[in-house]
Amino acid sequence: MSPKSNPNASTTLPTQSKQSEFSLVEVDTGSSPAIDDIPHTKASGLIKSTEVWYADGDIILRGDSTLFRVSRRLLTKNSRIFEDLFDIPQPDVGCLSEDSDDVMEGCLVIQVFDPPDHLEGFLKGLYDASWEINVNTNHNLRLAVGVLEVSSKYEAYPLRERVISWLASVYPPTISAYRKRWETWSKNPSERYFDPRNITLVANAARVSQALALLPAALLHYLEKFGSDFSAIIDAHDAGLALGSDRYEADLPLLTRDNLSSILKARSRIAFFARRDIYGFAFYRFRKAMCPRGEEEECLRGKREWVDEVEKGSPDGWFSPLVGQELWEMEMCSVCEKAAEENVELKLQMLWERLPGMLDLLRWDELERTSRLEAPPDSGPE
Repeated sequence: MSPKSNPNASTTLPTQSKQSEFSLVEVDTGSSPAIDDIPHTKASGLIKSTEVWYADGDIILRGDSTLFRVSRRLLTKNSRIFEDLFDIPQPDVGCLSEDSDDVMEGCLVIQVFDPPDHLEGFLKGLYDASWEINVNTNHNLRLAVGVLEVSSKYEAYPLRERVISWLASVYPPTISAYRKRWETWSKNPSERYFDPRNITLVANAARVSQALALLPAALLHYLEKFGSDFSAIIDAHDAGLALGSDRYEADLPLLTRDNLSSILKARSRIAFFARRDIYGFAFYRFRKAMCPRGEEEECLRGKREWVDEVEKGSPDGWFSPLVGQELWEMEMCSVCEKAAEENVELKLQMLWERLPGMLDLLRWDELERTSRLEAPPDSGPE
């Protein structure tokens, strides 16, 4: 008997051993509206957006030093927060000096406190219902998370649902999609390694923004990546809590308190289910042997060697049921192999169905319903 190759194996994208700096790659968003040839304006260093500056816009949003000229009606139609904002009487533009930063080209300038690239993506999504971010690079994934946060903050529900669907290509609600998600990841040499810091970026944003349907897959991914060292997880978060996560450069990316609680509870539950239910045929010796006569001992030895390899990488019993301990690496007789393959697929599906409960979350259907929240009547892109 020899190790088998599995044609249906999931493609797991390797991660860099040393975390690299974020590379800001330009996202292709199609044609841009016409703007002035010189984007810089006034002595203050404010810059007109080269992507979102519409000549018929009647309001200007300022994110940091970048200006976006857009339609007040479009903002009001698609965002409850902007609808409430514009119900408040605004200053008379005619009474403001054009030399100030509060008015430009006859439009009132409103400062918002969102990163310019996130705000730009948000506004593009409002203007064009077909615009989307292909979440297949680290940069695009971070940008989509930013747009999720902004669309949730301003209660722009249709756009928010679109963004969640983009992020679900990496953190999907089904196990089959989860196992195949790296097949569409960028093959560009500069982006082909997934930055593990993005796991917590998605998980934390999903928790805060109530995009809870993304959480089970994201938190399982965190455990797959960092779960082997339980003490390192605890130490990193204890230090981050004591010093402040914004000041502490942890070896591990830090989760929110709720997300940390979820993975600490789920870790032992997942490991126990994997050992007892998914790979119980290897960890436990059953009284009734299924092997053909004469192959029992060799088959048992192959299972035992596989278990020994698992135990070497997990001194406290943890191992991922999906990554690193592949079934086809185990040397078994043909009878055990067939039974094991059927059992693993069946029990992995069962694990996935129970995963939200293991993480102390709602059921899958409730997570998806909660993620949609409540859209305002007659809302949608103009």
